[in-house]
Amino acid sequence: SAAMVNSGLLLMAVMGLLFPAVLHSTHTELHFGESEMALSRISSCIMLVAYACNLVFQLKSHKNLYAPVDE
Repeated sequence: SAAMVNSGLLLMAVMGLLFPAVLHSTHTELHFGESEMALSRISSCIMLVAYACNLVFQLKSHKNLYAPVDE
């Protein structure tokens, strides 16, 4: 399940980089530069929230990996 979550985050990152690039290269914007920038900002905010949620999930569900080791 961890591999699926990581591959999903990687796919989302690739899509977040790819969509604004495709929009820029096809010149299909209504207002030049504005919709590309808005899409880029929205996708970056979504990726930041997803990364933060993933980090919180991993730190809460894998507490034993971050516990101090007694000798």
